[in-house]
Amino acid sequence: MKRFLVHDGIVRSRNDGEWHQVPAREVARLYRVDPRECVFRDFDYLYRTRDIDTSRLISLYPDPTGAYELPANLNKWYPASPAEAAELVDSARQKAA
Repeated sequence: MKRFLVHDGIVRSRNDGEWHQVPAREVARLYRVDPRECVFRDFDYLYRTRDIDTSRLISLYPDPTGAYELPANLNKWYPASPAEAAELVDSARQKAA
């Protein structure tokens, strides 16, 4: 089951101040998520996702701070649906804010 929509992007490193292009597959590796659970937003994204509802997937982006961590309870508990996974991430973000 696909759980994550992984985006590529450009971030400015806090270490060297340089801009870096981070490919979507590298973002998945940094978050330590299984690539088989990911839809990668890259050059052939629209072709590969025409039959997938990506609106219910958890979006992962490059992080300029280098803090590539999913909420702890998301790694331990496999949600019954992508909607439940999205709720977990949203609630963790609200608690962190």
